[in-house]
Amino acid sequence: MSNGLGTAVKSLRERAGVTQFGLAKAAKMDGTILSRLEAGKRQSIRFEYIVALAEALGVSLDDLAAEAGFMKSSASSLILPSADLARLEHRVASARRHLQRALVTLEL
Repeated sequence: MSNGLGTAVKSLRERAGVTQFGLAKAAKMDGTILSRLEAGKRQSIRFEYIVALAEALGVSLDDLAAEAGFMKSSASSLILPSADLARLEHRVASARRHLQRALVTLEL
């Protein structure tokens, strides 16, 4: 995974005038994870954190992906390498399964 995501998060965070600590707290994640992501020292990040970061920054996942260079901002097609795309698809499927299980539990 390139550091496109870390650079994008840092850029959006700075434009919003938020500290790393403030963003980490708003996204309910460890500040070390965010610091390492922005510095390019983190090779992977859980999909749930990506969603939480986008929400805390007030941007859509599409906007975050475009800022990171994973998506053309004028189109909605991903331009991820196939290995990254496969990992992303796996994480999305996993998140859906977790949500489905949570919904079933709530219905009980």
